[in-house]
Amino acid sequence: MNSINCSEIIFNKIITFKDKKNPQMLIIRNPNLYEIEKTIVDGCKITDGIRCDFMMEIRHSNYTGIREYYIELKGTDLAKALDQILETAKILTKQHDCLKKGFIICNRSPESTTENQKLIIQARKKKIDLIIKSKKLEYEI
Repeated sequence: MNSINCSEIIFNKIITFKDKKNPQMLIIRNPNLYEIEKTIVDGCKITDGIRCDFMMEIRHSNYTGIREYYIELKGTDLAKALDQILETAKILTKQHDCLKKGFIICNRSPESTTENQKLIIQARKKKIDLIIKSKKLEYEI
């Protein structure tokens, strides 16, 4: 990884997002080996203000789905996690009119609460399809 730009280009079948100080984890399955740009946002790409932990962008020309993914590994403050995703998307987005995906991987359960549904609706209004999951999520692109 290039420490100057905080990103790396990878073609792995499995891409893992994990913070050393938190148990939460997002595993992206990439069976078609799309070209992925994985970026450390918090403390690297953005060093002050509100920001999420990671961003992932699919750079493969034949891929027709969502291309920008914003990832926050969080304890329990899900409203703050969504704010971090929304602020990061404002700063780093390359495609202003496309649908993006946000992931909040948290310690809290159950996952389907009224608060979570409100956050999902709030994210949709900003063109972000939000997934909230406890502890660990495996997601295929």
